[in-house]
Amino acid sequence: MSQQLDDFRGEIEETLTTAEAVEAASPKEKKRKPWWKRLLKALLILLLILLALLVVAVITVTILYHKGKSSMLNYEDASIVFPQPEESQAPDASQDASADYILSYDDGKTVSYQGQTYVLNENIAALLFIGVDKNDLGKNEFYGDGGEADCILLIGLDTVTGATNVVNISRDSYAQVDIYSANGKYLESRSTQLCRAFAYGDGQEQSCDNVVKSVSRLLYGLPIQSYIAMDMQAIGVANDAIGGVTLVPQGDIVERYFASYPAGEEVTLSGKDAVRYVRSRNKADLEGNLDRMARQKQYITAFVAKALQETKSDVSTLLDLYSAMSDYTFTDMSLADVTFLLTSFVRNGAHFDFSTISGTAEREGENAVYYLDQTSLYETVLKVFYTPVEG
Repeated sequence: MSQQLDDFRGEIEETLTTAEAVEAASPKEKKRKPWWKRLLKALLILLLILLALLVVAVITVTILYHKGKSSMLNYEDASIVFPQPEESQAPDASQDASADYILSYDDGKTVSYQGQTYVLNENIAALLFIGVDKNDLGKNEFYGDGGEADCILLIGLDTVTGATNVVNISRDSYAQVDIYSANGKYLESRSTQLCRAFAYGDGQEQSCDNVVKSVSRLLYGLPIQSYIAMDMQAIGVANDAIGGVTLVPQGDIVERYFASYPAGEEVTLSGKDAVRYVRSRNKADLEGNLDRMARQKQYITAFVAKALQETKSDVSTLLDLYSAMSDYTFTDMSLADVTFLLTSFVRNGAHFDFSTISGTAEREGENAVYYLDQTSLYETVLKVFYTPVEG
């Protein structure tokens, strides 16, 4: 009996040993899934990864968009102070409702002019473009040596409709400019040519901030959310990046620099000619800068049209432009600001309109000073940054 129990125990142990061996070998001997199932699994994993990346990208862009919107449309602390009529000239029932005066309320966010009520359009992002007469935008060692702002354009972009108003402000405009010593110590605020505001800075951020401050003062404290400064040499680089700009040369510059071109006929400007076309002016002529401003308006209009045309046929044109101009520009715009503005452009397109503030040019020493007409000034501000209230 004992022998039989030992034999039975042996059989059980042998059986268990065999089962363990089979179990251990089964994964290796397990039949592989069909190739199409393995491919389907791999594709499913890839799809999930791409989906996760897309969700992250959408969330990131959304966060950047709203952050940029908050930054570029920040009117919370805006205080716009329009010139007020003297008490003796205050309108009454006997006066003509069309008389030139402007009354403001709510820190200038609501104004009344010639019987019409206007409200500040807080969907407009105000950008200042500063074209500098330097070969680079590196920091300068001393204040007062930062170059001058040869081209000053205030851009009002309606981020809801896409309407884009460009106000060409004369570099010679008589404005309040903060003056600093060579080592950067504030000295005083002085009335002088607006272009000098850039000189009194470090050639980058502080120079740009000084120009923005002067322009904002000139426009009654209108908030300017951001700026883009560009060495004027970049015009030639950008010009060639889109294959040149075609236009009919105009103004007194034609006789001096473009006499070889057929008069009254279209020409396609190369890089150096484009720079000369928008920068040159007759310093002996009081109206010389106005002539240049007209050419700048003409060139910008033609440039934008050509850039949009090239972009439609090749979307990489924008990347080429960015790459070509990146070494020549300086800005305080963040990635969030750019994301918000580009999204607005994509949604609404861009519909450009140009305005120029009229005035009177006078000679002061060796310089020409341009005194802005106050009526033209505040009518331009109302046109670009305010919306008339119906009824």
